[in-house]
Amino acid sequence: MSVHDPLLADVKSARLLPGLSGAQVYLVTRDGRHWFVRKGALAPSGSERLRKQAEKQKWFGDAARGTVTVPRILGEGEREGRFWFDMEFVRGSDGATFLRGATFGQVASFADKLCAYVEVAARTPITAPTAASHFDALYDRVCAVKRKGAGLDDGVLGGLLFALDALRAVAGQRPTLCHGDLTLENLVVTERGELCVLDLLDAPFEHYWQDVAKLHQDLAGGWYLRKQPPIALGVLQYVSRRLVDVSAKLDPAYRRVHSLLVACSFVRILPYATDPEERRFVCERVAHFVAQCNRTEASP
Repeated sequence: MSVHDPLLADVKSARLLPGLSGAQVYLVTRDGRHWFVRKGALAPSGSERLRKQAEKQKWFGDAARGTVTVPRILGEGEREGRFWFDMEFVRGSDGATFLRGATFGQVASFADKLCAYVEVAARTPITAPTAASHFDALYDRVCAVKRKGAGLDDGVLGGLLFALDALRAVAGQRPTLCHGDLTLENLVVTERGELCVLDLLDAPFEHYWQDVAKLHQDLAGGWYLRKQPPIALGVLQYVSRRLVDVSAKLDPAYRRVHSLLVACSFVRILPYATDPEERRFVCERVAHFVAQCNRTEASP
């Protein structure tokens, strides 16, 4: 594929990769044999955020060591005001493809690694420039999406804002290790059986709950289905149950806000859902999980 981008002036060949991160991502080579990934800001205005992502990727791998890995960063630079960084190309199967063909033992091992990561993330506090509380962060994000006219129904919005109040009762939360965009698409099971995470982003509130909820965007919300065939329901439910159980063991309050956080994860992607059918899908998922919030509140 021929790609014309000043960020690729030093490479021989490049293939544009898909993504929703607001950056250009390429698979590139300088010699036609050795390939690596280059991620660059779409415009100079996006460079600062991408620099922070590169820094996060560097220290995240050390903090999560023994549970999940991240691609090794090979270099970085700036061209025409656009920051870029290179990282190793990780060979393997994305999370959805792996789970679709995995044995029970492989599914259990996959869940074990994710649960081990959640436990490490929960006990790894970080310093993050974030909102005053988890509630403030998600309230601000929901309001920002609504201001952009992303198609969120007023009734659903009202239910979501009402459900958000549950986060007020969770006092004293502090930022923890957090991937920020932990989807099945951003998980790779390598040829050695390791679990590698890709495309780290900033979360509205840097906390391991965000990662568990984001995974449920796929596990319970079916976001992966826009690109992939279905995964067996029993497999999805098994991984989901393991993640919710470990999160509730770490903090019993998680069960009460689980559906709320999944709803908010779908709200986060509404501005990027430009296709009408995709936007309808996302809005339906938000409504579904908001309704689950109300059932949780009504239960004894």
